Amino acid sequence: MLPKHVICVSDSVKERNADIYGDWNLHTIHNGIRLDVYKRPNREVYKGDRTMKGLFVGRVHESKGVYQILEAYRILRNQKVDVSLTVVGDGTDLDGLKDYCEKYDLGELVEFAGYQSNTRPFYESHDFVLMPSIVKEAFSLVAIESKAMGLPVIYADTGGVAELFGRCESGLRLDSLTAEAIAEKVGLIRNDVNLYQHLVDRTEREMHLLSIDSMTDNYVKYYVKALGAEAGVVED
Repeated sequence: MLPKHVICVSDSVKERNADIYGDWNLHTIHNGIRLDVYKRPNREVYKGDRTMKGLFVGRVHESKGVYQILEAYRILRNQKVDVSLTVVGDGTDLDGLKDYCEKYDLGELVEFAGYQSNTRPFYESHDFVLMPSIVKEAFSLVAIESKAMGLPVIYADTGGVAELFGRCESGLRLDSLTAEAIAEKVGLIRNDVNLYQHLVDRTEREMHLLSIDSMTDNYVKYYVKALGAEAGVVED
């Protein structure tokens, strides 16, 4: 009863399926987005002369590393690193995060924007994105949107997110999913303007491969090939 073909959104998902079902007719087609919607703005070049703005977008749950982010911001405050954080999203741990901020007096550093149907304005007004997910992300749309908007990402070395940024080198990989590791990476891009601009410049690499048109073309090509094989059509 197993299907004859399985299309996966990342090589990470493909490997997981291979471990479970065996390596047969597994194919990767990456997700794509509308690049005309998520288009990098003419953002002022960050020169280290203001508060650097960090952004989390997604489901507010402990599996996304949200508590480690807040703990990292406690460390950064104690180190007098001039950064802020906006949390965009809703979830079961939202109230817990707010309680954490109140307990440790992080209200001036952290803003909770709640669920937003349009996240583009937040990408436009922030400098980097945090994705320290504990679970293996399949191939996060937030990661693709961040890249399209020219934002470096501090990411966990798990799943398809690592696959995306490891190739184009437009983010910083976390060595561990701890608050200390997150604080170290945030401090690094906050204090090294040249490194930050280098990461921003790298976000443009291979972006055309992540368009919805590229995704659609890849699906059509694969369907034609697969259906042709079923019908006994031999490719030239």
